[in-house]
Amino acid sequence: MKCSVRLISNQTDLLSSSFFESLSDEYDFDVDFHKLEEPTNIESMHEGKLVIKGDNVEVRFVDSVSKNNDTKSIVRFNKKNPDEVVVSREGALNSTMFFTKGKRNISVYDTGIIPFEICIFTKSIDNQLLEKGYIEIVYYVELKGASVQQNSLRMEIKKND
Repeated sequence: MKCSVRLISNQTDLLSSSFFESLSDEYDFDVDFHKLEEPTNIESMHEGKLVIKGDNVEVRFVDSVSKNNDTKSIVRFNKKNPDEVVVSREGALNSTMFFTKGKRNISVYDTGIIPFEICIFTKSIDNQLLEKGYIEIVYYVELKGASVQQNSLRMEIKKND
């Protein structure tokens, strides 16, 4: 089913360098970080496709990273476990990021120039995609040895007629 995909992301750099190395896989994440700068907000619109096969749900769309450098993106989850979301990107940027509420996951993010390891800790997932047309994920990401960033990603879909 064709759909419009609206992405709204927010990123804030936070003060910490090796914070995640001290975390276990599960953690009550009420940490008082000090912000280093104001949030960066990005919003984009894409034509996409909503695919539902049994309990598996996917939203597919193409993100133009830069002129002539497209990245195919897929956001997927299972209806029986909507609090586990996978975001895969292939093209100008390559990555598979796993988001599970209260869990720490390590992924590789490849910019096409150099791949690097990132650590993702998912604070919350509000997956209302099938009921209200959105998924919202709040998570922390650390580049190995760099500062921690607090991120939020909201994906809204609207079915095209």
